[in-house]
Amino acid sequence: MISPPTLPKRRAKADQSTLLRSRTMVPKGRRSMRKSWNISALSIPPSPLLSKPAKTCGIPALLRIINATATELRSVAFRGPSVLPMEAVAIRLAASSSSGSTFPLRSESRKALTAAVQRVAGARAQVERRPTMKLSNGSAARATSGPANTSRKRNRGTRNDVIGVTVAAGRALHNGPVPEHNIPCAAGRRMAPFPLAGKGAGDEVPPRDTPVLGSRHDRPNGPKHPRGRPAMNLPSLRLAAAVLAGACLVTAPAPAAELPEATKKMLAKLKMDATVLQGLDEELKMPPEWIAGAKKEGKVTYFGTFGLSEWPQFIEPFKARYPFINVDHQRNSRIARVDKPLIAYKEGRVIADIIAAIAGQMKAYKEADALMDLRVLPNFARVDQDLRGKSGLWVGEKVKYWCMAYNTKFIKKADLPRTWDDILTTKAFHNGNIGVSDRPHNWILPLWTSKGADYTRNYITRFFREVKPQLRKEGARAIVTLTIAGEFHAAIPATDYRVAEYKEKGAPISWHCPEPTPVTTSELVIVKGTKVPNAARVFMNWYLSREGQIAQYYASGGAPVHRGLQDIGFSAFPEAIKGKRVAVRSPESLDDEFTLALRAWRAAWKDAGGQVEEASVAKKVATKLSKVLKGGRELAFGVGGAEHKVKISGSRTQIVVKGKPVRRNSLKQGMACDITYAGDGSEAKIVACK
Repeated sequence: MISPPTLPKRRAKADQSTLLRSRTMVPKGRRSMRKSWNISALSIPPSPLLSKPAKTCGIPALLRIINATATELRSVAFRGPSVLPMEAVAIRLAASSSSGSTFPLRSESRKALTAAVQRVAGARAQVERRPTMKLSNGSAARATSGPANTSRKRNRGTRNDVIGVTVAAGRALHNGPVPEHNIPCAAGRRMAPFPLAGKGAGDEVPPRDTPVLGSRHDRPNGPKHPRGRPAMNLPSLRLAAAVLAGACLVTAPAPAAELPEATKKMLAKLKMDATVLQGLDEELKMPPEWIAGAKKEGKVTYFGTFGLSEWPQFIEPFKARYPFINVDHQRNSRIARVDKPLIAYKEGRVIADIIAAIAGQMKAYKEADALMDLRVLPNFARVDQDLRGKSGLWVGEKVKYWCMAYNTKFIKKADLPRTWDDILTTKAFHNGNIGVSDRPHNWILPLWTSKGADYTRNYITRFFREVKPQLRKEGARAIVTLTIAGEFHAAIPATDYRVAEYKEKGAPISWHCPEPTPVTTSELVIVKGTKVPNAARVFMNWYLSREGQIAQYYASGGAPVHRGLQDIGFSAFPEAIKGKRVAVRSPESLDDEFTLALRAWRAAWKDAGGQVEEASVAKKVATKLSKVLKGGRELAFGVGGAEHKVKISGSRTQIVVKGKPVRRNSLKQGMACDITYAGDGSEAKIVACK
């Protein structure tokens, strides 16, 4: 978070103040507003900066503005109330010098703001006198010499009196140069600069026709800050709570004024500042009819992949913002999650409104015209273009980076490959020093999509022949542990969060990404014809927002797909991916290119001595089930007079009976089936029974 500007430690001569305590401008009966500070009574032309419609700036920015004002006011002739009540506080933000609007604050912001305002009031009380000000009607008024009377009575039926702190925007009267300065705002970034014109310190007040917010070229050069940047003259901050707040209104987006407690807790545990949610209010803006419709629809059925402990952490911020929408998350096998909703849709039924991770069946869903166009979602365009469908039918929910893990005892940083081609020429990785698992869909397929078929085929051949890696049957997690044990010096493919788990425990392991970085995404779709389209859109739009994406990262560890969160460090090794091109495995690539890439990989894997058990080299037999064992986990059938057995996976084996996906316990002895498998004792890939 950017801190407020450092003020030079020097005093300035007092001149006319631009704020006047006005009682005449307060309507009768509004006693609580009589202690407001009002600039409307002054004959000051409106600032051109505020000619645009005002936008609400975050409370943290106003707190910084008020605190900066308090520091400056200790050396400026200014008198005001020394005590402000600790009741509800409202800020009046003026869009011009004569009009404004108020908005209430919640308890947390009220207390913090009141404390800051009291600090300003204390600074005002230190000043001995205040000069006479000339009002627009020609009459003169002098500020009171003592503390303002803060006693008040509660209006009948009013729970809290409201003290208005009028932050009015208008032309400031300066007695010193006010150079251009960037003002920090709640968004956590520097705002567009705005110059202020003025004379040298101690000179006369500029004439009224002199533009205060002029062009860069009209501004005289002012004194330099000791660190080399322009210094802000002390009197220039007399309207800090006005001009600066006005600038904040029109230049800086900000996160929601009040975040849900679940979001605050999430950010605290992630050790992230609220500025990471910059622009969240804008992202959560949706058509009013969506919200109205969602309130009537209520429940959304979401077939997802969150774990039992992950889902409650993820959904809490959403429930706080949209308590009228109940999201029913169901985690099932791939067949139940992906295949069954498609079969139901073809029968005219919708059993899931939102589905996650349907890669491999995207083509079938498209052919059935079963997907809703997601381009209507405001946050669809905020997702990286490589992580959303060009047709608008799918959008990524999270990404994984598939690169390499390496043992820091054996591999030096100087040996780390800049590109994947460098592995072919770096001897430190040759002759069994790299362990590779049989997971080509995680890194070879993205390279195939990004670099092309010819390049990838050639790379696969050279990788096995020249590098000569160890061919491992273990999965991605296991080869990381083998790397730590020293079985080999590096492992491919590996994810950053898996490696980070062991590194945090002190293991000699780290993670590196050659370029381009292989990326896989878990996609989201909304089923066309859902009876809760508005509730589904509201949930999906929130999910794609900064808050939703950080929530899923907090719960499941998946890197966000939001463009604005790509470079903030949601990887355990951000330096390994920052600024590098990515190679994305999309659902379309799984439909169109995976078979070709897999065939090239399998041929090279087999030639190098690896075991192959895959449908691409398997056979299909027509037979009858002679035995169904272990609740369908194992099948026996006759082939050429011999009995073969196959294993049945509840997630990997595709099981179909009479054209409909079923669970393995639906298989019965005597069924006539077509079985695709690699051989006796292997795992069946497809079991299609009549």
